Amino acid sequence: MKIAVLEDHKVFAESFKTYLEINEEVSSVELFFNINEFENAKSNYDITILDLDINGNSSLHLIKKYPDMKFLILTANNSPNLIRKAYEDGVFGYLQKKVGCGKIFGFIKKVVYNQEKIYDNNIITQSFRQEMKKSKKLTNREIEVVELLFNEHSESYIATHLCISKNTVKSHKQNIFKKLGIQSTTEVKYNYLFK
Repeated sequence: MKIAVLEDHKVFAESFKTYLEINEEVSSVELFFNINEFENAKSNYDITILDLDINGNSSLHLIKKYPDMKFLILTANNSPNLIRKAYEDGVFGYLQKKVGCGKIFGFIKKVVYNQEKIYDNNIITQSFRQEMKKSKKLTNREIEVVELLFNEHSESYIATHLCISKNTVKSHKQNIFKKLGIQSTTEVKYNYLFK
C-alpha cells in the first residue's frame, strides 16, 4: 500500500509516518508539508491522508482537482459544514486526529481494500443532533436511539442503556425511519445527514 500524507505539523506527520511504516501492508509513505510539494510529486498513491488546513490554506480543492484519488481527511476540525462539503466533494473519509493511529490504519484499509466511506461516528452524531434539534423532526428519545445506532450498538444494548424494552427500541426505529423517509440507519448516516 502506497500512502501520501499531506500535513503541515511535522512532529505529527513524522510520528504518523513511523507508525504506518511498521505495518507490513504499507510499501511506502511519502510526507508532504505543503500543497505545492504534493501537487508537484505527480505520483500515484493508494490513499492520501490530508489535513484540512495546510499552512493556513484549505486543502479541500485537491479532492475535486484529483477525482481519481482516494482522500481521507484527518483533522482536528469537526465543523458539520466542512464534513458535508468533504462528503459532497467525494472524500472517502473524515476522521478526527484524536481517533488514534491503530483505528486510523483500520479505516485506511477499509478505504483502500473495500472502497468504504469512513466518517467518524462522533462527528456524525454531533452534526445529526444539531440538525434534528433545529428541525424538530425527532423526539429527544428518538435522537438518543439514532445516536446509539450510529455507534453500531444492538437493539438489546440500546434497550438496556436507555432502560426501555427491546420492543420499544424497535418501535422507535420504525418511527424514526418513517419520519425521515428512510429504511436503514446507514441511510440516515450518509443520505439524510449529507443530503
